[in-house]
This record gives sequence, structure tokens and C-alpha cells, in this order.
Amino acid sequence: MIERRREGIINNLTQLPNLKVIARSSVFRYKGKETDPLAAGKLGVRAVLTGRVQQRGDTMVISVELIDIRDNKQLWGEKYESKLADMLSVQRDIAREITTNLRPTAHFFLARAYEAKGMYDEAVHEYTTAAAVSLVAPEVLAKMNEAYARSGWKAYVQTALEETVIKVKNKTAPVVVATFYARLGQKQETFAWLQKGYEERDFRLTMLSVSFEFDRFRSDPQFKELVRRVGLPE
Repeated sequence: MIERRREGIINNLTQLPNLKVIARSSVFRYKGKETDPLAAGKLGVRAVLTGRVQQRGDTMVISVELIDIRDNKQLWGEKYESKLADMLSVQRDIAREITTNLRPTAHFFLARAYEAKGMYDEAVHEYTTAAAVSLVAPEVLAKMNEAYARSGWKAYVQTALEETVIKVKNKTAPVVVATFYARLGQKQETFAWLQKGYEERDFRLTMLSVSFEFDRFRSDPQFKELVRRVGLPE
């Protein structure tokens, strides 16, 4: 019964528009194991849904958590208790909640696509939407957008670095910090943070070969050596 409930939730998710769900054969290796959700970043996903399903008599208890693997932040979490007869309705509710809470992530990756093409007006718009939904302080967004309007893209990135990374108390993943410095063309800081990411085994290094932020450094011997040490193809 519990296995059918897991399957039911996955099936509901696959039917949602604009949502790609990784194949069962890839994710079921983690079933029943105490696994760091960030490890699933190796599958190339944007977010990870973890959960626990328990049956107590004729009642099912489902605890779910949606995690943004960019920064290990919880996008959403909920606990459901329902009679077996009502489980189909609960499965649909979970699927709808996931779709709603993935919207910031969708805006973020659309922004990255625009940025990679040099379409900075569009990128700023999407980054602003993603940040607003993710509850970034309005005054911080205002500073970032003002910097862009006044001085352009690099000023926007510099302000974002200062306001969302340097000034905040939450630890930011080393590779994420490196992407900011790479955008600014600051080689020494970029490699320092990439090295820190290597030492801390930041899973985001698995995307090193395809992250556009590092394109300007790909011919650098330091970058090639790091790619080799991580075990990625050049």
C-alpha cells in the first residue's frame, strides 16, 4: 500500500505541464537510505522532493519536503494525514503544491538562459521575479535593479554579491560564490572559491564543464587541472 502511494505521487507529478520528473530507475537507488538530498544534484535536477510515508491502521501519514539544491533551502514542507479512501485527493494536493513552489526555480533558470545569451534586461526581470517569490528583501532587490539601471550588468552582479552573499549570515555554497566572481572576471577570487568547493566536496562542481559563468576561464591551466581532478571531461 505504501509503495502504491509513492508511485501515485510520482505519477501525478509526471502529468503536470512544464515539469520534468527524473525516471524512477535513476532515483529509486536512494529509496530507503539516509541520503543527503544534495547528492541528487548529480542527476541534473533543480529541486528534490523527499518524503516519508507511514500507514497507521486505515490512516496514511505523508511528510514531504521540497528542497532547492542550489542553496539547500526548503522551498516547501507539509505533513498530511488522511484516510486511505481520500489518498487520491491528497496526492493531487501534493502535486499542486510542488508546482506552485517550483515557480521561483523556473524563473531562476530562465534568467540564467537569458544571461548566457547576453539578454541582460530579460535576465534581470526573471532574476527579480525569482528573488521576489523567494522572499528576498524588497530593499535588496531595489538596490540590485538600481545598480543595473545606473551602471549595467557588472554593477548588478557586484551588488547581488554584496547584498545576498557577503552581508548575509547564511553560508553560501563555494561554487555559487565562485560564479559571482567569474561573472565579474575576477580570476583570483574565482579559483579560490572553486578550490574551496573542491575541498568541501561541493556537488555543484559536477556542473563545472557546462556552467557558462566559467567560459572565460576554460583555456586556463588552473581550470583544466580542476576539471581533471573533479573527474569531468574537458
